[in-house]
Amino acid sequence: INRQSDSRVESRLRRDRIELDAMLSIEARRRMDSIAFITVEPAIAGVLRKAASARDTERLGKLNIEAKDAMKAHFKSLAEAAPGDEMLEKKIKRVKPDIAMALDREGRIIAQTGPLTANPPGTSMATFPLIKRTLMGYVRDDVWAYDRHVYRMAGRPVIHGGQYAGAVVHGYEIDEAFVAQVAEHARIRWMPTIRVMHSHPYTVDLMAHVSKSTAL
Repeated sequence: INRQSDSRVESRLRRDRIELDAMLSIEARRRMDSIAFITVEPAIAGVLRKAASARDTERLGKLNIEAKDAMKAHFKSLAEAAPGDEMLEKKIKRVKPDIAMALDREGRIIAQTGPLTANPPGTSMATFPLIKRTLMGYVRDDVWAYDRHVYRMAGRPVIHGGQYAGAVVHGYEIDEAFVAQVAEHARIRWMPTIRVMHSHPYTVDLMAHVSKSTAL
């Protein structure tokens, strides 16, 4: 009986993992596609290109304002094009990422949006694997534990004049709504399956949310 039970559990875990991997891959592709247009936006690309020669705080501060305005305008455009009948402000809240950064080709933050305390312009993120690969020209996604929050991140290089000018990365926090969506899609019932998503000390909160969402 134990062998049969173990076999059923293993089979279901394999199925859940396959379904979970597929669901997360599609979701990651959607996030990467959502920033495709901003990476070819002339305003963003121009600011990042100018940032390459900026070293003083005053200059970086001015570029920070320009980049933020361009990013906010892009998110507004995304909201206007998004389906739904709700007011524009609600659409913006729905589609706007929880964190977004525009980085120059050295991996320095030129602008950052989101509710978290923003890093000052010029702060380097070049050692982050996602940033490093994106600046090399790759489209990538990742999971970040950042400022005691866990985010699903995506990054794309920014090209200006046929050259890499920097990158744009953005992310959405892993919250109860996302966990409930995953649980419903994959019919998750076992905690080992959750560890496929990411293994980090903060995962304890995520696992608690899933337990609550899937308890029957």
